[in-house]
Amino acid sequence: MKPIKIIAFLFFILIAVSCQKDDEVNPVLVELPTWLEERIIDDNAQIESDSMSMANFGAWKSYIYEGEFYFQYSNPVSSKAFDIYSLSGVAVDWSQMSFETYSKMKCCESIVWKAPKYIEI
Repeated sequence: MKPIKIIAFLFFILIAVSCQKDDEVNPVLVELPTWLEERIIDDNAQIESDSMSMANFGAWKSYIYEGEFYFQYSNPVSSKAFDIYSLSGVAVDWSQMSFETYSKMKCCESIVWKAPKYIEI
């Protein structure tokens, strides 16, 4: 009977540890910034005027990095796969920030907008 109690105790500890929440609470994006809404409107207009436009394959994604929101334009068929902007719409200066660290540490990906022909790679 003793081994069953030990196993039950270990099981309880395992569940308790796995259910702990992180101390860091991620911020919640309530609404898109105006600059991004304008970019999405421009992308939609470009797609509507030219069905073969590269914009047809793009997407805007949001991430959280070091407690701040960042937006990344991703387009697998163009060179615009790494255009990353802060919440205020300022392009990230890679001389001030490590792309490798950003790529490893970003979290909470969310697709904000995607074009009709966007394909996740």
